[in-house]
Amino acid sequence: MEAVSALVATAKSPKPEEEFAGLSTAEARRLLLENGPNELTKSEQHSLFGIVVGVLREPMFLLLLGCSTLYFMLGDYDEAGMLLSFVLFIIFIAVMQERRTEKALEALHGLVTPTARVIRDGFCQEVKASELVVGDTVVLREGDCVPCDMVLINSSSLLVDESLLTGESAPVSKVSGGADDLIVAPSDKATSTCFAGTYVVSGKAVGVVKFVGEATQLGKIGKTLADIREERTLVHREVDYLIKQMAIVGVACCVIVFVAYALLYGQVTQAALTGLSLAMGVLPEEFPVILTVFLAIGALRISYKNVLVRKNAAIESLSSCTVVCTDKTGTLTVNSMVLDTVATLGASHTFAYEEALNITSGDVTASLAHAPADRLASAELQEVIEYAMLSCQRHPHDPMEVALLSTFTSGCMSWERAHANWTFVKEYPFNRDYLMTACAWAPTENATLLEIAAKGAPDSILRFCKMSASQEQSLRCLTTELMERGLRVLAVCKAKWPVGQPLPQSQHEFSFNFLGVVAFTNPIRSGVVNAVSEAHEAGLRVVMVTGDAADTAQSVAAHVGIAASRSLGAAETAGAPAAGTLTGRQIQEMDSCELTSALTSTSVFARVLPEQVHK
Repeated sequence: MEAVSALVATAKSPKPEEEFAGLSTAEARRLLLENGPNELTKSEQHSLFGIVVGVLREPMFLLLLGCSTLYFMLGDYDEAGMLLSFVLFIIFIAVMQERRTEKALEALHGLVTPTARVIRDGFCQEVKASELVVGDTVVLREGDCVPCDMVLINSSSLLVDESLLTGESAPVSKVSGGADDLIVAPSDKATSTCFAGTYVVSGKAVGVVKFVGEATQLGKIGKTLADIREERTLVHREVDYLIKQMAIVGVACCVIVFVAYALLYGQVTQAALTGLSLAMGVLPEEFPVILTVFLAIGALRISYKNVLVRKNAAIESLSSCTVVCTDKTGTLTVNSMVLDTVATLGASHTFAYEEALNITSGDVTASLAHAPADRLASAELQEVIEYAMLSCQRHPHDPMEVALLSTFTSGCMSWERAHANWTFVKEYPFNRDYLMTACAWAPTENATLLEIAAKGAPDSILRFCKMSASQEQSLRCLTTELMERGLRVLAVCKAKWPVGQPLPQSQHEFSFNFLGVVAFTNPIRSGVVNAVSEAHEAGLRVVMVTGDAADTAQSVAAHVGIAASRSLGAAETAGAPAAGTLTGRQIQEMDSCELTSALTSTSVFARVLPEQVHK
């Protein structure tokens, strides 16, 4: 017991943030006043007066007001009052819908008040993320949301989920650089940069803030969206055109009747009244009311599906669209990994799942259609699962570790039941040199040997395991087969280490024995396949636009029924994506004519950057 306790004590490492002093509080306060808070510009809320003016500027409502005025002039106060009531009714609907949507959005925005750990005056303290300034030294830990764009100056096994910016469902490895490094857009080259809005999956780091607020990559995306010019919908354009034409006809009839009546009978006043009466009969004053009411009913029906509609024009656009562009991660898929397959070189088991989104916790739970690991086909497969679990953190944020542990939380293979008496000794975190994680455990208080459980990239695990040439070939074939199914594959191995010896500094010094592999999938969201099928039946073309890899995008597209189109010339070259897909790099190299042609024949767009979406 004393030997195990000594190993646990020596395994502890100092906190990296203790090495940095950061800005002074006074300097941070001065920079905050000079440059403003670390916030994105909120969308402008429309005042009551602005909403009313916006409604009255529409030609349809100008027509109602004009007709109402004419009825007053003719002395028909009942008709005038009815038309004015129509105007007030439409204004009431517009105001109520705008206010209801804004209140819902404000409630969602107020659920979270983000904070950040920052080093100031040599001490690590927690402040509001909005108070961060350029030059601040920020501490990132597992589970944190990155509050701004920063360059890492110290990192330890940092994995970051950048799916918000890139659509890439797999975490990205990050390493420390220099404080003077330049910020580049999210890509394979941005290895020492963390971006606002992304999440730390595992590891820890210290970074220097380079950009805040709208200057961040996330802020640039918001600015791009804000600069999109709002266009009038097809129905509005057609109704406006019809109203203008009818108004011209009405005015022309009024003039003709006025002149003819005046010349024939010499009664100018009666001629004017007769001409105005004819004009009123020609003008379609019912159109604005009918259009507004029906669109409002559509917005109400959609709200029953938990969809907020800020402007009624969106209902009309929805009914007239011919192409639906959808993201992959979090839209077609659940943005969470689940365990799909466990395999050794001689056996395998694939699980059947029913994915369900737990709205309360925000976690995805996977229910096994078969019994959990205690009923797997062989003891070897159970051992693969056991050591894969032992190599995980106890409260992980890595999506694959979460999937692995949550799969067996209630069965006989649950970690709590199987390893209640085991003592955690040391973790060897993931790093770029050794693409694997390992954990050292003492099975009992008086154990003489530590159990070392490790998992990682198959090629990396292969380097540290003693395997014959035929076994290596079998592992590569197994890994290739699983990856071709769009699965993320981790190899699992184990080792032993004498308790009396100091633990090595890195995991490569252990003598590992290969156990098997575990493969994970990013499952399709419930109802997506039916939704895509219904869209196709309705004559809609469904297009996937994602930042994820081309192979993964193509696999998901095949599962949900998004048709892959013919091969493009750009995709026929060696190393290019599969037929039917177009990558962001290819989009960047195309001119407008080539891109227009490609858009008509491509259903899957992969590795697309946010700014390319609006190209």
